Amino acid sequence: MSDEESQEKKYAYLSSSKQHVVFLGPPTDRPDIEGFTSVADTKKESFFKKFIAYTKKNPFVLAGFGVCFYAFFQGLKATKRKDNVMINRMMGLRAASGAFIITALCLGNLYHEGKLFPQSKIEEEIDMQKRLANVYFMAKKRKMEAESGENIQT
Repeated sequence: MSDEESQEKKYAYLSSSKQHVVFLGPPTDRPDIEGFTSVADTKKESFFKKFIAYTKKNPFVLAGFGVCFYAFFQGLKATKRKDNVMINRMMGLRAASGAFIITALCLGNLYHEGKLFPQSKIEEEIDMQKRLANVYFMAKKRKMEAESGENIQT
């Protein structure tokens, strides 16, 4: 295998700009993408930490599940006592708590996406400035890496 063939395997050529593109390697190497957490990285958190974070994000879902479990166990007790009125009440409470849970999930997601209470123009402008500053920082970092020759081989 000659040097030219090995060079062709290392680099791909873009037709418009004729720049070298470095391949990442085998599929087991994961690229580092800013703002993206892979499933492998999220498994490092314990269940309890994930549970606390989700409860802080959407506390009404936990309350809905608590009411649902309460109704379920009270319904079981009423079944042992053969109290049909209480059984029917707890069945209705379980159905209502299920509807509450679904509503809380939907409203919580809308709230965190910003669709339930839209941001003001000032907050939108601040977010846009933060994004632009981040893009500028990343572009400057890439330019410095390119000048130092860390990532690009010519």
